[in-house]
Amino acid sequence: MCRLLGVTKQAYYKHGDSDMLKAAQESFVVEFIKDIRKKDPGIGGNKLWLMYQRQFGISRSVGSCQLIVSDITYIPYYLDPESGEYKFCYLALITDYYTKEIVGYSVAPTLEAIYAIEALKMALDHYKGNDLSQLIHHSDRGVQYASYQYTDLLKKYGIKISMTETGNPKDNAVAERVNNTIKNELLKGMSFTSMLEVSEAVKAAIRFYNEERPHLSLDGLTPREAAKKRGEFDKKWISYREKAIKAKVA
Repeated sequence: MCRLLGVTKQAYYKHGDSDMLKAAQESFVVEFIKDIRKKDPGIGGNKLWLMYQRQFGISRSVGSCQLIVSDITYIPYYLDPESGEYKFCYLALITDYYTKEIVGYSVAPTLEAIYAIEALKMALDHYKGNDLSQLIHHSDRGVQYASYQYTDLLKKYGIKISMTETGNPKDNAVAERVNNTIKNELLKGMSFTSMLEVSEAVKAAIRFYNEERPHLSLDGLTPREAAKKRGEFDKKWISYREKAIKAKVA
């Protein structure tokens, strides 16, 4: 890591609490991820996080308000249920990577950036009082997230910007999983006749998801409960791929 940054080990440890250390840690994480993905290009974010923690410890692990992931999905509603005529509205979601808590959302009539920005502003309000200069915002390369309005707001708060390199959904796996949970679990079987109905259903679903629905990947906690924790969670399910990765690392 010191060679990468062009500094001596003595300088690194001497300035252990400085901006240089923060920059070094961030660069180190990026290089760590690149190295793992050379061996396993399809590995998802959760596995990378587990491997990083096993190798470098919980004290340097990702916690709440350190990484948020964003994505947009669509929800249909009927203009005329009898004829089957319908339109789409769009749901922008922002999720805390560590807690899986949905911290910002917006139901919108179009894909314009202003609606993604609404979700971002809600997330900023959620984290009010935190040091957002340590926060990373990860998304795909959608025009909303790459727009000047969106990126300027991130930069205003010192939030670092990360985007996927390809269209591979594994590059933004947590956001994709949350999309699926909202649409195909919490809204399963529902039909809507207006965007207002969609908005009300989404609001209720997100409240339930954050405050009542336990997560097997969070040791059975809800996202709201997980926000009070730090470190790796025990999972209530077995990933055989993860076991194989652990065996390789060991």
